[in-house]
Amino acid sequence: MLPCALLILSSLTGCAQRSTLVSAPPVDDRLMQECPGQLANPLTTGDLYDVTERLVEVTGSAKECAGEKKALINAVRARQALLPKSRE
Repeated sequence: MLPCALLILSSLTGCAQRSTLVSAPPVDDRLMQECPGQLANPLTTGDLYDVTERLVEVTGSAKECAGEKKALINAVRARQALLPKSRE
């Protein structure tokens, strides 16, 4: 009787595996925004001052967008590092 009870008990506990759910950290909503379509105000004149001012605006917008994209990439990589690797 005892071997039969051990067999039943071992078969019941053999499949009971503890699974751990990993909760990935949320991605900041700011990082999910697209870069603006218009990076700078339109030129009002063709003088050197106006052109230079717009170049500064475009450069600043491009750097800001690139920084946000880099932060998004880092956030996605951090999430992927927490998730279990799939077996292929």
